[in-house]
Amino acid sequence: MARISKRPMATMFSGALNAQEGETIAQLKEEIESLKSLSGQSFRLPVADIQPLQLPGRLKQPRLYFDPQKMERLKESIAKHGVLEPILVRPGARGKYEIISGERRWRSCCALEMDSIPAIVRDMPDATALEAALIAHLLNEEIT
Repeated sequence: MARISKRPMATMFSGALNAQEGETIAQLKEEIESLKSLSGQSFRLPVADIQPLQLPGRLKQPRLYFDPQKMERLKESIAKHGVLEPILVRPGARGKYEIISGERRWRSCCALEMDSIPAIVRDMPDATALEAALIAHLLNEEIT
């Protein structure tokens, strides 16, 4: 004959619930660590979700002029070979991303009506983003 427990049902399952909660917490911790390790890795982001760097106040984007001939050559290269180097973006407002480095590549992809572009996503405050954009701009000017 089966033995009937006098303990309430809730206490009978509390051990199982605690074990399940522990597993869930462990899984969430693993997922967080996994997401942290992705920082700096390249992803394909929708071109439509990317915009030029938005800076507050009088801070200005370092690149204001895009040479049409250089843009055309870049567009031809991307059409033939694809984007060989990911752009650098940071999370922006309303699920968009702001370009820190690679605006010419992004503009070329837009002109070619591409759906996505390889990008590295990094959180950066305004001052750091501006500094990184300036450095990338100056390095690009030296190379070309």
